[in-house]
Amino acid sequence: MPHLAGAPCGVCQQPLIGIRDGAFCPECEGPVHVVCARQSSEQYPAGICRRCGSSKLNSEKWRTSVAAYKAEDEAAEVADERTRALTHSLLGGLFIGLWTVITVVTVQVVKELIRWFRRRRKPTP
Repeated sequence: MPHLAGAPCGVCQQPLIGIRDGAFCPECEGPVHVVCARQSSEQYPAGICRRCGSSKLNSEKWRTSVAAYKAEDEAAEVADERTRALTHSLLGGLFIGLWTVITVVTVQVVKELIRWFRRRRKPTP
């Protein structure tokens, strides 16, 4: 979701400071100051939002930028998921390889210990 802070108001074009200063219009989905939206309760000609009074052209530009933001965010999430999957598979392969090496070394050590004990138990004539 795009940030409201810094977005230009659809009525006065001044940037919004935050959620206390403004909101997204429920009708045109454009950012608007609370004060500007309250002042714009009269009728407006075509191309102007009936609810907040902002230009529908500005709201359309805002929706386009919001859609681009969402698409970029979704692409980043997909890339993050791929990175996590690759990391997990690499770490899994690393642990399997390490486990194999430890097992082989342990088997060799046990074999050498068995040989050593057998040589020690044999009585020398």
